[in-house]
Amino acid sequence: MKRKIKDGTGLYVYLNSIGILTNGTDEEISKCKKMYWTKYRKEWKKNKRQQSKAYTMLFSFKEARAIAQKAEKLGITPTQFIKRCALSRHNFIGPVLTGQMREQIMLCTHNIETIMDEKRLPGQVTEEILTTAYKMEKAVLAILTPK
Repeated sequence: MKRKIKDGTGLYVYLNSIGILTNGTDEEISKCKKMYWTKYRKEWKKNKRQQSKAYTMLFSFKEARAIAQKAEKLGITPTQFIKRCALSRHNFIGPVLTGQMREQIMLCTHNIETIMDEKRLPGQVTEEILTTAYKMEKAVLAILTPK
């Protein structure tokens, strides 16, 4: 049975080049299509392996559950979480934890300002402590905020 040839697609170019579209039966065409796609997938996988590297890791159910929970808190997939953790300079810390740490630093700064307003410590000492707290907040945020 003759079929209409679709120009420009790899499968039909292949089938036409071997002459199966004009001379072959439906069974032969179907068989050649399967062969084409098998060859195509094999080549695609070969090219993919040359361009990148895949790793297979096994986790216990407890470990997998912990990874999934941490990833869910960050709003990402477990695979993305593992990749980010592996490639980051330090442990990946999400925006929620960053916000909590910043809040704690701000509470400390507020307490220092309260002590300063109540004049429980000499003014120069509290100003030095306050300046140090501001520097610490900036340094911590620079480390924790992903770029």
